[in-house]
Amino acid sequence: MNAMANNILLIADDSADAARIQGALAESANEQFKLEWVRQLTDGLVRLSKGGEEAILLDLLPLDIHS
Repeated sequence: MNAMANNILLIADDSADAARIQGALAESANEQFKLEWVRQLTDGLVRLSKGGEEAILLDLLPLDIHS
């Protein structure tokens, strides 16, 4: 297993989707993942400005996309 966690940012409004993704990542035998979940695109953009993500998962219809 990797000593360092792969940082993943999830931007999605559905808590059930977030739980499924977290569960799938937890089942990985070869890698360690740290998932950070935000519900809104604006929060995700703020988080992205801080850096440190290896991957971003984006719901195609976040709640605030038309704000």
